[in-house]
Amino acid sequence: YKRQMRTFGKPMLPRGIQRELVELRAGPGGYDPDNGGQWVRSEPERIPFQGVVLVVSEDDWQKAPQGTFTRNSRKIYTNGHALGVGSRVYDPESGATYTVTGDLDHGAIHPLRRFVAERKGEAAPK
Repeated sequence: YKRQMRTFGKPMLPRGIQRELVELRAGPGGYDPDNGGQWVRSEPERIPFQGVVLVVSEDDWQKAPQGTFTRNSRKIYTNGHALGVGSRVYDPESGATYTVTGDLDHGAIHPLRRFVAERKGEAAPK
């Protein structure tokens, strides 16, 4: 008799709600000798990943400390793609760019990752 270890399901985003999002990582940039040696930013590196952008729910608002979320806050969920605070995420479907402001991660228990982000150019007073 061989005893088998039980494997339990890990929380994951269903494929049906995921779409391609793009992390925009800053490129190295450099000095442009043709422009008087001015520093020029290079195009950001585009790293596609699967995820979903959701509006912050009423439940999130009630559980959050005062001023944590704004009306332009969103939650970004991924199946393991890690984003750091300050990362920029572009959503090709909506045309919006988001800046990650917080990590709501569950730790190393499972791959589901959650982040709070603000729409670029639309930050509201908290």
